[in-house]
Amino acid sequence: MTVTNRGSAAGPARGDDLAEDAALEAAMPKGPLDPTLPAGAYLDPNWHAREMEACFRRGWVLACREEELAAPGQFVRTTIDGDDLLIVRGADDQVRAFHNVCRHRGSRLIIDEPSRTDAPACAPLAPAEHGASGKTKSVFRCPYHSWTYELDGSLRTAPFLQELPGFEKSDLGLYTAATATWGGFVFIKLDTESAAAPGGSLMEALGPISERVVRYPLSDLRIAHRTVYDVAANWKVILENYNECYHCGPVHPELCRVVPAFREAGGAGLDWEAGIPHREGAWTYTMSGTSERDRFAGLNEEELVRHKGEVLYPNMMLSLSAD
Repeated sequence: MTVTNRGSAAGPARGDDLAEDAALEAAMPKGPLDPTLPAGAYLDPNWHAREMEACFRRGWVLACREEELAAPGQFVRTTIDGDDLLIVRGADDQVRAFHNVCRHRGSRLIIDEPSRTDAPACAPLAPAEHGASGKTKSVFRCPYHSWTYELDGSLRTAPFLQELPGFEKSDLGLYTAATATWGGFVFIKLDTESAAAPGGSLMEALGPISERVVRYPLSDLRIAHRTVYDVAANWKVILENYNECYHCGPVHPELCRVVPAFREAGGAGLDWEAGIPHREGAWTYTMSGTSERDRFAGLNEEELVRHKGEVLYPNMMLSLSAD
């Protein structure tokens, strides 16, 4: 549980590692409650820029679902920390991510489809009007000088230039971002070097999460509905709200009827990793605590009557019920 820390509106001025920043530790008041971060962590542009570098450029960012890239040539356009990206399924069935920038003069390759809202500000699965989903291309052609790229990012043609001595198409493919899939979700890491380094893979980032939810058929699920909220808040506030239920008593009384333990300090005494127990006879997050849907096959006895929540920073919040 936390208590507000007024701190300084200015973020710490030194240190590359946020977790080891001495200025941050010094700003924390001592007491029985863990303090929130200083005000600068939510308001200071320099602090925000450091977080974008450390968390959104060097972390695995949830970008879309695999079913949005069901066939070769289907692509999604999205934005992470200002970088315009194309996620596409290639002719070889591999999912790749490229910067939406021609290698010639830097023109956008795709300009007639809007990009999804920046990942830090919005749910990654935004509604259709927020971005291209399910659109199909056989190639990506630059609208400026007609440089054309294959679905694997390699340069296919460069009119009137490819016959020049020393011109190597193999050197001029699209710039890439690292991609990985898990549970039907597609993740992107902008820092390709850290993705390839020891400890940098998506599975290593997931850690025990993948084991805790292994019996849920995540890859078999499909998008049924999208809801997007544009929230005028720092990205951390969304995750902080998700990570506690101290607010559930006054804000979500209906939820507390399904999970009575949330009325008592937000369920602080529960074993969250094992799952959140429902009231007797309830097994999912609905007003009645039940559903006409069948429960997933293969769940263990606890999972049939509990709810699980997992977080992968910076932007995946996963809520799982038995159905």
